[in-house]
Amino acid sequence: MLGDKVADVKTTGKLADSPACISASEKGIDIRFEKFLADQHQIPGRQAKILEINPEHPVIKKLAAKLLESGASENLSDSVFLLLDQALIIQGEPVPDPAGFARRVNGLI
Repeated sequence: MLGDKVADVKTTGKLADSPACISASEKGIDIRFEKFLADQHQIPGRQAKILEINPEHPVIKKLAAKLLESGASENLSDSVFLLLDQALIIQGEPVPDPAGFARRVNGLI
């Protein structure tokens, strides 16, 4: 669903309270250092990040159950993109599509 918005999606055991986080690839540079270099125009752009998900978190379990129950849907896609947006916000990164983010949040409300 995320396509080229992320480099990969992996499960992780390092999260306790959060359903997801973003991280740099193993060969990539630290996210904060990459942001600093991009802000200083020292690198041409930012690399796609890895979305790490906590398979034990209730949100991830519900999303997995919905996928098994009814397959991919627009609501499920919105939830997955909200998960990515949340991970970006927690990391201090900008949300790439603020209008889409607002639409998805409004849909939940």
